[in-house]
Amino acid sequence: MSKETKVKLTMTDEQRDGQSVSVLSMGQQELGYVRPDGDRFVAVVSAGAETDRFRNEDDAVNFLIATFHLHQH
Repeated sequence: MSKETKVKLTMTDEQRDGQSVSVLSMGQQELGYVRPDGDRFVAVVSAGAETDRFRNEDDAVNFLIATFHLHQH
């Protein structure tokens, strides 16, 4: 049986390339960032050039978490 592990994620606002983005981090490790694109949100994974567009910021954040978790195993 596996034990549950609590992980603390933080989201901070930063300026990158002249745009305001929300950076998602776990401790000192950056998972990626979310930037607005018109009425959508673009999620950019830090480990690569993988990006995707979403209708809301929550979906973009969930994508970053799922992608990070997928590449950890």
